[in-house]
Amino acid sequence: MCRLKKNIFRALFAEKVVSLPHHYAKRRADGKGACKNLKERPLKWIAIAVMLSLTWVGCDKEKGGGCAIVQTSPSSFAYQSKGQSGSIQLAAVDSTWVIRHYRGEKLLDVWTLRDPVYRFDCGDLTGDSIPEIVVGVTKTTRYRKEMDRRLFIFKLYKGRKIRPLWLGSRVGLPLIDFRVERDSVPAVIHTWERGTDGTTVEVIYRQQGFGLKYQNNL
Repeated sequence: MCRLKKNIFRALFAEKVVSLPHHYAKRRADGKGACKNLKERPLKWIAIAVMLSLTWVGCDKEKGGGCAIVQTSPSSFAYQSKGQSGSIQLAAVDSTWVIRHYRGEKLLDVWTLRDPVYRFDCGDLTGDSIPEIVVGVTKTTRYRKEMDRRLFIFKLYKGRKIRPLWLGSRVGLPLIDFRVERDSVPAVIHTWERGTDGTTVEVIYRQQGFGLKYQNNL
């Protein structure tokens, strides 16, 4: 039982809203039963129900734990998530780039990229205690035919399979570089972008739904 849940139960017993057995027996003896207490304090009972439901959610999140991610090399990340240890690695294979997801020594999944990779990073962008993979590739897109730097995000579907979460054609301005800032939950993406006057603009984005949501400039 988490600390917040314990404190709520202490408060309930202190207020005698949740009655101890001898109080319950006394109410039964007067012939009016436990409903008398409910009628006297209906709003307090509603408030208690809401508090307990919210507390249970919070405690479940505590149980699930966070996602600890450590970069072990420029192309490899180790993580601890929900009691499971794994690693995500990027490797050049012939003329392609391959993302591999391992659980211990076991290879769980592979995703192949056919465009040059300029950046590889990981972080818990969605706050679900499962790492996302952020890859910078240089390529054209369906609607933008010029070669430029793009930012792709992949998720671990059911904690195992590498699947696209967002394959963005561009962010707000032409992308120079990016990194994942992992000191918050969810993690955020810090970009360096090329302004219309040629200056460098630094922007923070959060992953939200389909795509990235602008948070603020630095």
